[in-house]
Amino acid sequence: MSSRAHHQVILLIALLSALPSYAQIDSVMYEDGSLLVGEIKSMDKSLLLIETNYSDDTDFITDWKKVIWIRTQSKFLVTDIKLNKHHGTLHSIKNYSALMITDDSVKTLIIQDIVNLNQYDDTFQKRLSAEVDLGFDLTKANNLRSISMTSAISYKTEMWISDFYFSYLRSNQDSVASIERIESMIDHKQVFLKKMYAGLAFNILSNTEQQLDLRLNSQLVLGRFLVKSNTSYMSVIAGANRNQEKYIGEVDYATSWEGLLGTELNLYDIGDFKLLVILHAYPSFTQARRLRSDSKLEIKYDLPLDFYIKLSGSINYDNQPQEGSSKSDYVIQSGFGWEW
Repeated sequence: MSSRAHHQVILLIALLSALPSYAQIDSVMYEDGSLLVGEIKSMDKSLLLIETNYSDDTDFITDWKKVIWIRTQSKFLVTDIKLNKHHGTLHSIKNYSALMITDDSVKTLIIQDIVNLNQYDDTFQKRLSAEVDLGFDLTKANNLRSISMTSAISYKTEMWISDFYFSYLRSNQDSVASIERIESMIDHKQVFLKKMYAGLAFNILSNTEQQLDLRLNSQLVLGRFLVKSNTSYMSVIAGANRNQEKYIGEVDYATSWEGLLGTELNLYDIGDFKLLVILHAYPSFTQARRLRSDSKLEIKYDLPLDFYIKLSGSINYDNQPQEGSSKSDYVIQSGFGWEW
């Protein structure tokens, strides 16, 4: 640490010590010796959110990878790179590390091994995140009109996470039957043993390309994080799936049991880009040699004011489709959206 930065730290600690006990003052120092003082709201995906007296209604978002020193008066739930969880305050004595001070212990953490910070008193709104985007295409040829919409809601706590996803696509053109695709998902994950989690999910799919009136999947899985850091995570899952499906023109639902093997890769620190890849395979237990798969690729680019543009693609494959229907259906969507 430079002599100037050293004096800044000493002065900062002295000033903080003199503040009233009710003031929630946190502070961080960066590689260039600059200091930022305010209230740390959270840190996730290498982005540190901090509110200062002069930031008005807009909080600062800074790069966590450049932080070398931290002091918090607020209490936090801290998750490290090994997925250990700690509760308490952080106080740096030297650069690149911090003391994790709890009610009954003191532990030293490497700052860049911290992958997540959340205040103890997180409100419902702070735990909730959501996004919605719309796309529309209009072509003179054949009077082609296409509209798409996707939305997602997520709620996170220290030990579990619940997600909801909905996607809709409809396309119309002269002299051609309308194309419609609806997909939705409700997913709940409960974390245990640091890198393991149990999951329960319900998926709904309807698409005219495969003459699929409705497919309902009910899934129970076990998953393990192979990688989880403040820049990315990768997990693998295995489980069982109850598949109920009805094709267009049929009256009754057919039910089958399937296995589920899959992997998920999420890269969320590629500058302003984010990348999500999901691969699921469903080998059937009750229908000989039947194999289905679902794949998804999503690329998102962040814009100012929480807006974004997104390009995504999904492929559904079935090697034993309904007679007269296609083995696969794919959709590519682009949209402009907002997240909060």
